[in-house]
Amino acid sequence: MRLRNITLAVMLLLMLAFSAGMAGASNQTNATVNGAENQTSIAANNKNMDEQADDVAPYEGSIGPGSSLYGLKIAFEGLDETFTFNKSEKIGKKVAHARQRIAEAKTELKNKNDEAAVRALEKYREKIKEADEAVSEASDEDTGLLNAQKMSAKHEAVLKALLESHPDNKGLARAYNNSVDLQEKFESKTGRGFVLATRNGREVLEEIDIDETKEKLKIKAKIIDKTTQVEVEVKFTSNSADNFTIAREIVNRLQLSEENINSIIKVEEEDEGEHKLKEELNAEAEVKGNISKVEAEYKFPLNETNESEIVRDVHQKLSVLTQADVLKVLEIKVKKEHNEIGEKENKNGNKGQEEIGEKENKNGNKGQEEIGEKENKNEKKGQEEIAEKENKSEKKGQEEIAGKSEKREKKE
Repeated sequence: MRLRNITLAVMLLLMLAFSAGMAGASNQTNATVNGAENQTSIAANNKNMDEQADDVAPYEGSIGPGSSLYGLKIAFEGLDETFTFNKSEKIGKKVAHARQRIAEAKTELKNKNDEAAVRALEKYREKIKEADEAVSEASDEDTGLLNAQKMSAKHEAVLKALLESHPDNKGLARAYNNSVDLQEKFESKTGRGFVLATRNGREVLEEIDIDETKEKLKIKAKIIDKTTQVEVEVKFTSNSADNFTIAREIVNRLQLSEENINSIIKVEEEDEGEHKLKEELNAEAEVKGNISKVEAEYKFPLNETNESEIVRDVHQKLSVLTQADVLKVLEIKVKKEHNEIGEKENKNGNKGQEEIGEKENKNGNKGQEEIGEKENKNEKKGQEEIAEKENKSEKKGQEEIAGKSEKREKKE
């Protein structure tokens, strides 16, 4: 009995200590959310303000994904979210807790603890899925969404960098894809987006207006005799210049439900005549800085003319489209302005070098003239001093000779 009481007391102390630690973590989370709110407020008054993309520091605490208390830590975080009733604040906490999972994964990857890193990344994915569902239910006018979106954009940037340094880590790839999907959900709600840009040698986030490059999706079905030619077009702006990511984003946008297709599709009847039915897939991305304008078109024939059957077959056709299919035809173009800027910089550089060279030549010639003039003066002065000295010596010698002659004459 006594041993049982001691055990219960120890467990109670552990729970209290853990609760204190979690309270500290909660305060840190709230500070993160509040900090994001303050930064957003400042950014509203200063559109040129940049925020560092990767500000997620590695986790330095004692309860990481390799700890036996890790599950309890996650449970306490979930409890904190449960008792948060404001929707945007709850989303902010979910995103902040997801940030903790990235920090833990950073530490474990650095220490080459792959199993623990995978555990943290799986918890990240679970939290992002929860956030995704919460964003779907949130109001479009909820201003708190933008704060959470900015934090999520940083997650995407950090995961992308980690994925580049650990390309074979499937857990990272899945977490990154979930992060991209969440950003798209945020963008559809807020009408705003965040893209990576380079400022003073560091990567920062820039806020953009999604409405400027609003996403477009069109589906046309042209009934020709007993067949139908379908044309699917999609246009959107991507935060990536990577062909794999762009191809995946194209496929994601075309994975539509029958209900969505039915609400978008326009069915028209074409006059009979010569119509070439064909299947063709085209995709291209025009890259400017860190933003890509993406366009894709998919044409294919169907042996159906009934509208409901057309919708069904379009859904089946789009469902089997893969990322590999898009990669085969995807064309990446870098906008010409980059070359023009580079050419202008080269011209300015050459002009500057010519001006510097001309200035150096002038300075050099001027310096040589000054040195030459100084040398001539010194030489002339030296010659005058030598001549004067020689004249003095000659005069003195003549005087001495004259004096000796005079003495000799007197003596005689």
